[in-house]
Amino acid sequence: MAGQFWRNWFGANDQVNDQVDQVNEVDDRLRKLELELEKLKVQDIGRSIIEELQKLRHTMDKLAEAEEQKQKQPPIHIEKLDIEKVLIDRVETNNNIGAVGIKELAGKLNIGANYGQGAETAALPGEQKVAALLQNYADKAPMNEKSSEPPAVNIKGRSKRT
Repeated sequence: MAGQFWRNWFGANDQVNDQVDQVNEVDDRLRKLELELEKLKVQDIGRSIIEELQKLRHTMDKLAEAEEQKQKQPPIHIEKLDIEKVLIDRVETNNNIGAVGIKELAGKLNIGANYGQGAETAALPGEQKVAALLQNYADKAPMNEKSSEPPAVNIKGRSKRT
């Protein structure tokens, strides 16, 4: 097309016609090279995709072999395990006493050291418990009275150092 335009413009000049033919040949070669370049690009992309697929297949084969080896090995049985130290970060407790549904609550709450008090009355019926507690209180009352004897005091002097 471009060659026809130049021929009409310059007329019937052999030198110009030869140059136009050369330009047309160069233009055709350029188009062919562009097409071949596109084909090579497509082939190069295809090759890279094929290489990636081969790598993926190889990786999948390795994973399959590793899985088979794991399945072939017998499981490990631990018969005895000694734990020397346990570290606990946080303990959460929920005390929902209302949800328990206690109808009757009886007994004695001992907080701290009791030194055996109340243990002897635990097995007695109600009236006997009261009598035993009164007797226990009566026995302890004389201890609180003031005694007429003064406390014993021993005073020693310091020894002299030489």
